[in-house]
Amino acid sequence: MKTKDRTIKIKVARKIKQSFLTGLVLLLLSFSCFAGDPIQCKAITAKGTQCKRQAVNGSDYCYQHQTTKAKIDTLTGPKGGKYYIKNGIKHYVKK
Repeated sequence: MKTKDRTIKIKVARKIKQSFLTGLVLLLLSFSCFAGDPIQCKAITAKGTQCKRQAVNGSDYCYQHQTTKAKIDTLTGPKGGKYYIKNGIKHYVKK
């Protein structure tokens, strides 16, 4: 009788452990850092450098710049330098 109870307990414990590990793996895969390479935010800061935050899933921008209505498009100069125009003034992007 004791052997049957112990066998049943072991089987139940294994199933619980297996379902927990499966759920844990699925949870880890749902995070962007495990789903692929993280994408850097494409927004340009006031200093002219690219934002260093990680982009939100499904977007090219981080949580702060995702709601920015006015996107600033960067242009390429004749010698390969990047710049953008804001209020009629050309601002070069620092590397």
